[in-house]
Order: sequence, then C-alpha cells, then structure tokens
Amino acid sequence: HHCLVYFIVDPRRSGQGIGSSLIKNINHLGKSYFRFEWMNIELFEGCPAIPLLEKAGYTEVFKQEKFVKLDGEYLGRHLYQINFKEKDGK
Repeated sequence: HHCLVYFIVDPRRSGQGIGSSLIKNINHLGKSYFRFEWMNIELFEGCPAIPLLEKAGYTEVFKQEKFVKLDGEYLGRHLYQINFKEKDGK
C-alpha cells in the first residue's frame, strides 16, 4: 500500500498536542487497520514535525541535501521510518 498524508497545524495552536495526536492516530490506522509492517514519512528540513516523529518512535533513514529550492533557499529532504514489528518486539 502507498498513501500520502499531509497535515498542517495552525501555528496559533502549536504546542497543544495536535501534531502529536495526528501522528499517533496515523500510526494507529497504519498498524491496526491497514496492518502495515512499517511506515515512512518524508519531509523538508526545518519541519516542526521532526521532533514529534522522533518522539513517536520514528528514526531517520536518510537525508538528501539540497532536495528542493524554495524562495532562493535549498532545503534538504528527510525520510523517517517506523517499523511496527521491531517496535512491538516481534
């Protein structure tokens, strides 16, 4: 299965647990409903979701420098992964 998920949290609501709740629910759907063994999340350098992913058990698989140029500035691409089988000790 392949699926794209986008989520944005209003900066005025930052720090209220909304992003963490979204990631928790996305993980639950992936693991329980779709029965994924692992999931990947790709994002750009500087994304405020990076600490949330790490807290949720995701690890960085790779980083590609200068992946995209936005407003004259290059940003790297990060790929994070969670392995549900490893996380559950199976």
